[in-house]
Amino acid sequence: MTEITSPRADRTDYIPSIDGLRAVAVLAVILYHLDPLLLPGGFSGVDVFFVISGYVVSASLARAQGSGFINFTLGFYARRILRIFPALIVCLLLVTLLGTALIPQAWLSDSSDKTGLFAFFGISNFALVLFNDGYFSPRVEFNPFTHTWSLGVEEQFYLIFPLIVFIWLHFRTHPRWIGFSAEALLAVLMVASLTTAWWLTPRHPDWAFYLLPSRFWELAAGGLLFKLHHRGALLPRDAIRRTWLLVVGLGLIGFSLGWSDKAAFPFPWALPAVLGTLITITAVAVSNTHATAASPWLQRIMQQPVAVHIGKTSYSLYLWHWPVYVLMRWTLGLEPGWRWLVALGLTFVLAEASYRFVEQPLRRNAWSRRQPHWQTLGAGVLSIGLACLIAIQILDARPRISLSVTRDQQTWYPYAWPTDREPQAADFSRRRLFAIGDSHAGAYHTLLQQLADHHGAQLSMLFTGACPVANLISDMATAGAGCLTEVQHKLRQIESQAQPGDIVFLASLRVLRFSDQFGRFPYEQVIAIRDCAEADAKRQRALEEASALIERLQAQGLQVIIDAPKPVFLAPAFRCADWFNRHNPICKQGLTMPRVELLEHRAAIMRSLKTLQMRFPELHIWDPFPLLCPSKTCSSFDGDQPLFFDADHLSAHGNRVLYPSFVSLVSRLWSISAP
Repeated sequence: MTEITSPRADRTDYIPSIDGLRAVAVLAVILYHLDPLLLPGGFSGVDVFFVISGYVVSASLARAQGSGFINFTLGFYARRILRIFPALIVCLLLVTLLGTALIPQAWLSDSSDKTGLFAFFGISNFALVLFNDGYFSPRVEFNPFTHTWSLGVEEQFYLIFPLIVFIWLHFRTHPRWIGFSAEALLAVLMVASLTTAWWLTPRHPDWAFYLLPSRFWELAAGGLLFKLHHRGALLPRDAIRRTWLLVVGLGLIGFSLGWSDKAAFPFPWALPAVLGTLITITAVAVSNTHATAASPWLQRIMQQPVAVHIGKTSYSLYLWHWPVYVLMRWTLGLEPGWRWLVALGLTFVLAEASYRFVEQPLRRNAWSRRQPHWQTLGAGVLSIGLACLIAIQILDARPRISLSVTRDQQTWYPYAWPTDREPQAADFSRRRLFAIGDSHAGAYHTLLQQLADHHGAQLSMLFTGACPVANLISDMATAGAGCLTEVQHKLRQIESQAQPGDIVFLASLRVLRFSDQFGRFPYEQVIAIRDCAEADAKRQRALEEASALIERLQAQGLQVIIDAPKPVFLAPAFRCADWFNRHNPICKQGLTMPRVELLEHRAAIMRSLKTLQMRFPELHIWDPFPLLCPSKTCSSFDGDQPLFFDADHLSAHGNRVLYPSFVSLVSRLWSISAP
């Protein structure tokens, strides 16, 4: 019986081909993340890593089988601490610092910060599932810590795997059901995990993709293969047989990398990558004594020095490639051409530095390897906690560290910034204003808070996320049953709390946008959608829905204000306002628009508003457009102050520009309607 493999290159049983396989996996992931069109299934390289990890970690644990359980587990955790966390901590701290300096904080979302902090403890996959702010979250490709989800899966696997292997090593030879259970435990758990993946993938795809229960089977498959090899099974000596196994195994991996469907992942599309990796390891997992003379030509390619070195540095390559890409998306951009070369160059330089100056010194250091396991483990846990505290301090210091003009949050972010009350102002403390609508209602928060602070008005902010409320573009049914339920719940809140004479402010995005915070939409395509017959039908349905809503509110004696469409732009202001990001390709179209084009863009909605005014003479239409665009060219900026945070949400400064007009309307309505 031959001991098969090791993560350490100084052992006689080290198999270079496994590092060659790691190289294939990490290069696939790097190419996919650079541009999915380069390798559409490249994300399945992570699944190759999972199988390799399950195999190699099983081998590492098997070498300590003579130890008692405590020493067995402490030794394993100490080795994992030294292997994983030094490079991870350095990466997380540097990326947190660079991200704080260069990335404007997303509006209404701290999911990126939470993902980074959770990554210190190996649970960032939970952060991606549990703390996703939905509509307001940066897309995953703009979160510099998204890639740590796979490390979280592995680290969680490592918490329970030593117990499983210990039971197998120490009880498999027992008679009857004890031995059978010890031998079958990992296989049973693997089948349970595969079943979980099958069930979760179509129902909760995020859970299936990010969480251990639906990924455990991939790591367990590597562990089961090692168990077979450990007792001498499935170890082909014949070069021809090994060649064919390599052809099939690498072929399956190549098929997975080229054609995997992320929408059906991990089940069933992780199966080709997992099966291909198992077959490939089987083909190369023989001792150096057997492999030297008759290595198949494919194996010799996998053992080339360049491939082996990339495999050895694959952990650092994986750690660094994603933050490099994300930081470039936020600054220079990551478009094809020289930017790709810069991104790849930085990735390999940082990975090499991490490997040589962080990974290797600690893993190879004789002093650290002589320390008792519990001391290594304790020092590691303390280091992780200290590093997390440092990261928290960096995030808290964002207003001082950030190089972005958006660090002036009271100018950029439309939050509820408090202001001093004006003693001479009219007192509306017995009045309530309900603001209901999508995120654009939330973007009036600064203005509405000022109304409350100056005049004592009571506010109820009833945001509905991405769900439209009288947006006059499409009805709520188009947005889905969840939106319909959410909006109806908010309306019932208004009906239960409002008194006659109170104001309901219906605020939403009422025209098609040309850009969101993270990408552009083709101008011609937006115009074509706006002017098509289907859009006319949607606007008509939305008009009837808005009519029913206004009638329902006015029947309760409430006054209704609806805002007319504001300007929308081709690029998000907060991503194009700094010296280090204004040349990003997303900013190419600029932050201005011809006024005549925007008036035409909102013409259909203005006709709908005119119809509503005719149907409901007491409806109040408030038009911020002339104040935000008083000249022939509309701009995202008022001099050097932003009117908009992104391409269509107001900034805090934009709120203050509109405040006198809005408070004049509200004062007029409440002055002629005694409470």
